[in-house]
Parts: sequence; C-alpha cells; structure tokens
Amino acid sequence: MSHTSIEIGIVGAGSFGTAMAVHLSRKNYPITIWSYEQKVASDIQQFKENKTYLPGFILPDNIAATNELKKAVTGKRIILQANPAQATRSVMGEATPFLDPQAIIVNCTKGLENETLMTMSELLQEILPPSNAERLAFLSGPSFAREVASGAPTAVTIASKNLETARFCQDVISNDRFRAYTTDDIVGSELASALKNVIAVAAGISDGMGFGHNTRAAIITRGVAEILRLGKKMGAQ
Repeated sequence: MSHTSIEIGIVGAGSFGTAMAVHLSRKNYPITIWSYEQKVASDIQQFKENKTYLPGFILPDNIAATNELKKAVTGKRIILQANPAQATRSVMGEATPFLDPQAIIVNCTKGLENETLMTMSELLQEILPPSNAERLAFLSGPSFAREVASGAPTAVTIASKNLETARFCQDVISNDRFRAYTTDDIVGSELASALKNVIAVAAGISDGMGFGHNTRAAIITRGVAEILRLGKKMGAQ
C-alpha cells in the first residue's frame, strides 16, 4: 500500500488536531477532519482556515472538513483522536459503529477522565471494539500546535503495545522535520504527558508570585520526582 492511498481521519478540530492535519497534508494523504462546531467545519471548507482554533494557517486542498462524525471515520486506515479528555468517551463511543475493524486509533489527547480517573488508554480500551482496541497507539511529546503547523523541527513518541502498529504509525507521520520515536510504555507516556501540565501550572503560579529561578527549578525538579514515583506505582517503565 502506498502512503498516499492511506486515508486519515482526525476527530477533533481544535488547535492540535488541525495542526496535525496541516502536518500530514505535506505527505499528500487524503485527510478528513471532524469538528463538533459547524462554524469551524464551514470555515475550513470555505476559507481553508480554522479561524477559531488555528488562525493564520492555510489548509491545503487535501484536507476536507465535516460536521458529520460518520464521514470522518468511515473507511479510514488511521484515525487521530484529538478531542478534549472529557469529551473523548462520548465522541469515540458515537464513532465506534463506523470504524473499519483494521483502523488504527492514535490518541492525541492528554489528561484523565474526571469522573473515573481513567487514562485515555484505559477509556479507549473500554469503549472500542476489540479489533480496534488491539491497535491503539498514543502520541505524546513536546509538540505545540502552531509549531507543528509551521513545520518547526519536532520529536514525538508513539506508544503502543503492538510494535507493528507503533512502527507503522511512525512511518506514516514522520518526515524530515517531524520525527516519531516508538515505545511500548503507554502508561509512562500518558502519565508524563498529563501530569507535567500540573507542574507547569505550578511553575507559572510561582513566576506570577514573583519568585525566581530557584523556586521554579525546585517545583520542576520535585515535580518530575513525583511523576516518576506515581508512574512506577502504576506500572510505567
């Protein structure tokens, strides 16, 4: 199968989902991006721009937008799940009847579900059909949306228990400016991605209170230690 024959669906047209659409469009994949908001989908179709979440970037013609979830996922080989954490259960639950049994779901969402404290991997394992749950992958890394869209050199991690899936996704999404590394440590990848935001907020509060680099360094250093201890307790490598 040639790369350009791989159809990609992106579920979630926020800043990161849109940035990944721009990035993947450079490899000439046919891409369909779904937005919950009709205006966002209409803007992308009419103006080739996500004026709400990623203004200033023109989206190429191989990116189509839709407000219909069925259109975004039906027949797609790879589906990027880029919804907010608290919307993931409802949206992906609605998408499941339309998934190809061979479709690979790549989760791009960071965070835990508030009510259950589930990670996104636990949540998706629970709601997806078994054939899709076996092919789950998780994208994480320092990957700010606007920098991804602009083509700034970026490195990310693709985590999957299925090494073949991880390597396939690595090959699909990587180019000369966007490098994906693989791991089977899903727990470590997810926890680090979610919990580092808590430490970042604390560091920002410290800066806002007028404290200096010593305080910020202490928060970050001890924060990393806490994330490491929690990760080990939960089975991370």
